Amino acid sequence: TGVKTGKMYNINGNYMLGLSQYFSFGFGTIEQFNFGNTTTLDYRHSVDFISENTVTPVKNKVGNLLFSENLELSYKFGSNKITLNGEGRLSHFTSRQINFKDFTACDFRYCIRGDFSLPIGFGISTDFSVYTRRGYSDSLLNKTNFVWNARASYTMLKGQLTLMIDGFDILHNLSNVFYNVNAQARTETYTNVLPRYVMFHAQWKFHKAPKKK
Repeated sequence: TGVKTGKMYNINGNYMLGLSQYFSFGFGTIEQFNFGNTTTLDYRHSVDFISENTVTPVKNKVGNLLFSENLELSYKFGSNKITLNGEGRLSHFTSRQINFKDFTACDFRYCIRGDFSLPIGFGISTDFSVYTRRGYSDSLLNKTNFVWNARASYTMLKGQLTLMIDGFDILHNLSNVFYNVNAQARTETYTNVLPRYVMFHAQWKFHKAPKKK
């Protein structure tokens, strides 16, 4: 007849359970070393209606068990600091929908960062990260990316003025992808990537004492 009709359905059953822990402690001479750990365990249960060639929609359920671990170790000497960081995330997706195969995807990130103060007001900060993704149905996602960022700074006028130059994604290898399976068991992929760039900026600190204390 050319007439399209719609109908609203109420549905429930969506919930999320989570458990996490974090601890950090310093050790060594005057606590030069610091170690931190963060562990997260989440379960997300999503419910929605889907149409499987039937007049009445069929309820579908998707479960996502997510486990993540983050470890960080830093070493500080004087005004300099070196940090090692490693993070792993494992996602297991399940559903009883026809033609959906349960799968497990893994994301890993390794990073080393250094912040160094040089003589006569110069400073350098740099970090190098390795991003690895495995287990995704789309082979384009199962890649390893190397990301290098750096900053050089110069402070003058007794610390009031700081000039900085930043280099973001110097190797031009960043690929930031967010992956999700929704309640209809459909895969959603979001890509949010900033192009590599160089930025100059200045920072001025104002110090003004009140007239009355």
